[in-house]
Amino acid sequence: NSMTIRDGETGELFWRCLKWNEDENNVVEIPAKILESKVVSRETTFTSKRQINDFNIVQRVLLEHKIPNAAHLLNWICLEEWSFHFGFVIPGSTNTWQSVVVAADRSEAAGSEGFNPRDAVLVIETNFYDGKKFISKSIVNVRYA
Repeated sequence: NSMTIRDGETGELFWRCLKWNEDENNVVEIPAKILESKVVSRETTFTSKRQINDFNIVQRVLLEHKIPNAAHLLNWICLEEWSFHFGFVIPGSTNTWQSVVVAADRSEAAGSEGFNPRDAVLVIETNFYDGKKFISKSIVNVRYA
């Protein structure tokens, strides 16, 4: 379905995709200005053709970062892992999920020294479940422009 990413305080639109490709890896380009935002809001709209009794999501945010002076080497860092529980989903329904992320102070951000967003790829891996039964996976590669 669709996804929108905004500054959570001002509402400024950073990125929007009105037709989301659910079965493939998605590559998105977001302005590096988003890294200056204290609060980022993400809204996802999805449709379920079938009933889901215990819908839940596990999402990992990974950072692929080129190591300075060794551009051929990559460093993977798991920045965060979140679990979201929705419960029952009506068959044939369209649903909206909004998440808000509040950034840590720069002094608290792990590994931010020497970080250049144009040299990094943020990978968001989202796994969807009905209870413990795996339904599908979405991989989003975020590049900063």
